[in-house]
Amino acid sequence: ECAIMQKELAQPTGLLPEIQHDLLEPLRLKTEAAVREILGPGIPARRVRFCVMSIISQCIGPASGARGRRAPLQPRDLAHYADHVITFSLGGLAAIRRHKHQG
Repeated sequence: ECAIMQKELAQPTGLLPEIQHDLLEPLRLKTEAAVREILGPGIPARRVRFCVMSIISQCIGPASGARGRRAPLQPRDLAHYADHVITFSLGGLAAIRRHKHQG
């Protein structure tokens, strides 16, 4: 999926908006629902959107950076990286939830 997007960026066919919508929109909606549930009521939509962008960026970043300066994420590292993203994201969401309840 990321390879398709990379090819489309390199040689545009005009299909990128459709690809982005079909591939990323369901993921974004599911992530947004989970973030809203974790953060609880009263969190501004902008804050939720920023959290979703942060989480999705962690997932897309390694795939899009594989051809850049960074070393690609190896298949043997995927489970460890997934655990890292989950732990890191839950920690960040917990901090935002605590901040909401402060002053």
